Amino acid sequence: MTTVIPEVMVVEGGARHAQRGGIMRLRFIGKDEKSGNTGSPTVFLDVEAEKPGFAFQGLRLSEPEEAKVREAGPMPDHETVVWMPIHMIKAIREACDEAERSGLL
Repeated sequence: MTTVIPEVMVVEGGARHAQRGGIMRLRFIGKDEKSGNTGSPTVFLDVEAEKPGFAFQGLRLSEPEEAKVREAGPMPDHETVVWMPIHMIKAIREACDEAERSGLL
């Protein structure tokens, strides 16, 4: 089964992006080929011109793991931390390279 990903997916609305004007323009970069049909983890580049960034899909941390992360500093309720396997570095690098090529920096 082949998954067709559009060049850029426009996502509007949602509490997370209310502070950013409510729009994300996500460009699919890559997913973990070892994940089978689960589709996770995945790396996206948000190509929104005014506030570009990255979106990562991965495993949520457990409560004890998240508590440990919070020791580094407070984390607002609207944020979360996700875990990704180290071999996703290729997709993360590609997202960074694509951001540079697109002039988003």
